[in-house]
Amino acid sequence: MKFTMTVLYEKGVVVPRLLALSLILSSSLLGCHAQKPEYARDPEGVNRSAKPQILVKKDDVYLDGHLIRMRSTTAEQVRALTGKDPSNQTEITALFNATGLRIHAGVDDQKVGNLNLFQSVQIWVRQEDDYGKHRDCDEAELKRHRDSVTERIQLIEQNDLKKGWNRVELKEKVRNEECTVAGKTPEHAFAGYLEVDGLPIGPNMSLKEIQARRKRLGLEPLYQDSGPQYYVAPKAKTGPEWNQTWVFDVTVGDGGVVLDQRLKAITIP
Repeated sequence: MKFTMTVLYEKGVVVPRLLALSLILSSSLLGCHAQKPEYARDPEGVNRSAKPQILVKKDDVYLDGHLIRMRSTTAEQVRALTGKDPSNQTEITALFNATGLRIHAGVDDQKVGNLNLFQSVQIWVRQEDDYGKHRDCDEAELKRHRDSVTERIQLIEQNDLKKGWNRVELKEKVRNEECTVAGKTPEHAFAGYLEVDGLPIGPNMSLKEIQARRKRLGLEPLYQDSGPQYYVAPKAKTGPEWNQTWVFDVTVGDGGVVLDQRLKAITIP
């Protein structure tokens, strides 16, 4: 880029005009080359006003502003906040399916009094297919099912024609199949606001984005624990202990190459 400058020699004019011109040129160059800092905004899908609000600071958990401390907060105190008993499996499951939160309390052998104390919380930001559950098909799934039924009946009839058969019962069985698909676990993923060590968590975050945002905040990177599905956040810069497990959905390509890793759940501790 070439610039032509005319210098005026009147007293007191040259220096101010040179300074002004240099500022203009600097601004122009910065405008051409400056880029917006990557990950400067909250992750996609984050709503800071959504409820419930969970803030995790190492192994301390704040639920709507109330501190739930490991091996300290009682099951009754947790129940007062969630409406569900975290020491009762039926109520644990009910809370999990309704909110994506799995909160567990149990007796701590190291504590006197056999109290049920808060032990762990797992926050699911994504669902997974659960083939132990079944749900009714939506409109698109119902169309695919009907197309499949038609194709299979046609194949049966073509084969019957070749063999001289007439498998009426088989065709009727296929024709009467109900359309069901695998259910989801949990029934509802976490839809509140989740923040872990200052990092807001969105529902579609990749491992790459999480590592970059942690670095930007001055946090240690997550370390792979057992396979590409599980990573851990260390308690300190050195030492084998950790207080958070991050679980990912993994997409694998040919030869077992990991193509993508999307956050599914975080467990504390």
